[in-house]
Amino acid sequence: MAYDHKQVKRALDESIYSDNPFNEQSKEKILQQVTTQHITNRPFSSRWLHLGLTGVVFAIVLFGLSAVILQSFDGGKGPSNQSDLILEKEEKKQKKEEKEKQSENDQKKINEKEEKKETTEKPTEEEKRNVGVKEAEQKDGKEATPSVEYEYIYDGTIAKYMIKEKYDDAVLFKSGQKDKVKKTVSDIHHYLDDLFGYGRIETLDLGRIRGGDLHNSFMENVIEPIAYLRGHGFAPSMVIYDMVNAQGLHYIGDEMAYRYMHRIFHDLDHHLNGEHNGSYTWGITEAYGDPTSVEKYVEGR
Repeated sequence: MAYDHKQVKRALDESIYSDNPFNEQSKEKILQQVTTQHITNRPFSSRWLHLGLTGVVFAIVLFGLSAVILQSFDGGKGPSNQSDLILEKEEKKQKKEEKEKQSENDQKKINEKEEKKETTEKPTEEEKRNVGVKEAEQKDGKEATPSVEYEYIYDGTIAKYMIKEKYDDAVLFKSGQKDKVKKTVSDIHHYLDDLFGYGRIETLDLGRIRGGDLHNSFMENVIEPIAYLRGHGFAPSMVIYDMVNAQGLHYIGDEMAYRYMHRIFHDLDHHLNGEHNGSYTWGITEAYGDPTSVEKYVEGR
């Protein structure tokens, strides 16, 4: 038999059993026994129903928490707005492509700028003649006399124009190089005499110099010595530009170019070593004559 422990407690509290009243300890003991019996005697199905309802509630709560967590991982985007996700991905892709394209354009501009720095634009006739005069300083409202004048000369070795300063001296030698320079000029002249002189240039196959059996000999006896004279033999003076012209003529490499080269060293040997003293000179050197015709030929004019 099952007892309602609430009724038993109420009866005990109201002292229904007054003839044999219970003390507090007895009341607690009776209540404990009744409660235990009440729980034990509850129907089996009732207990499983209670557990089932509890499990349903727990499952609902767990499902709700899972949905919240998944939603947070999805950035607040549910299945209903997958189209927004696709659009967002397309926008990111488009921005990335635009950024890469911009980077390519920026790099292209940088490369063009560097190329422009490396390549000297060909100056006009007016610019090539005395346009390099430095701006005179303003003193007391009057222009001072320009201190340095220079022109342009075409350097065939690098295919660019370079500044041609107006040196006061025709020829200067670097320290300790005078004797070697004079001998080098003489040796180049004699080699060119043997190769081109007395009409030989008219029948010589110039391809032999450019890449044939005469190439190594010409480099050793003419081109390399000219490089020495320009860089280590002559000190800054007008004769430096004769070396510039001679190198440019070799890069042209036709018959007239080698005729001009031969004439340059003929005149320099005459003035530096007294070679063929009193004989005819061509007067086309930067140091001792008018080099206009040579300069124009090197430029390709």
